[in-house]
Amino acid sequence: SRQYLEEQKERMIPEYYAQNILAEFVSLSDFFKVDHIAAMYDGVDHELNGEPVKGHEYVLGIDLGAMRDPTVCYVLDITANLPKPLLVGLYEVKDGSWKSARALANQVYRKYQPIYTAIDATGAGRPVSQQLIEEDEFQHTEEFIFTATSKPDLMTRLQDRVQQAGIKFPYGPLTKELVAQMSF
Repeated sequence: SRQYLEEQKERMIPEYYAQNILAEFVSLSDFFKVDHIAAMYDGVDHELNGEPVKGHEYVLGIDLGAMRDPTVCYVLDITANLPKPLLVGLYEVKDGSWKSARALANQVYRKYQPIYTAIDATGAGRPVSQQLIEEDEFQHTEEFIFTATSKPDLMTRLQDRVQQAGIKFPYGPLTKELVAQMSF
């Protein structure tokens, strides 16, 4: 609707609006500014993939990868007394099999017992996400499907969080790829 397009125009940076709504070819190299990315990890010093802290609340995001892309699980500590959500877990498997993707998702889910889980159920990942919910009994879990409207909305929300340094994570071997992806 025209109203939706106007809302997106107000929320999105002009380049992202031009590319995703107007279908123009534009450069988005500044979508996440380098200084905003650096602010997310400056001063953060903790090891990823440690043991969960009793009494803390976690959310889990699962990006199911296919043949070329790894399956990646991100765990955020969203405990109320933390100043910002903190990335505490980043797990991946690169062998391309759905069996190993499902096993990794189960391992991380059982370890952190998240209060909420979001699974990328776009395309071929949908059957795996359904298995995780129905057969493996993931609770409080939502399937997320990337569409022409959901992806720009999600990216705009992420951009807002990055500009506010609204998520913190340590910089190191496990997060170098994340920083590279956000930079380009």
